[in-house]
Amino acid sequence: MVIIGGGMVGCEVASYLSAQGKKSTIVEQLEDIGLDIELRLRKVIAEGLRKTGVTIMTRIMVRGITKEGQ
Repeated sequence: MVIIGGGMVGCEVASYLSAQGKKSTIVEQLEDIGLDIELRLRKVIAEGLRKTGVTIMTRIMVRGITKEGQ
């Protein structure tokens, strides 16, 4: 699953999916995820997401989603 937006809500969704055993990718247009989260907590969250296999892609702008999901 692809999660568009890596703010607090996007990180929470990725964490939830990971706990369900699902693979996910966070796509964020800014330079890092969780910029709306306090710095120390942001680092802990990002590390935890990576450890559970969440792929994090930053500086990516989504321009659209097709019927085929691409």
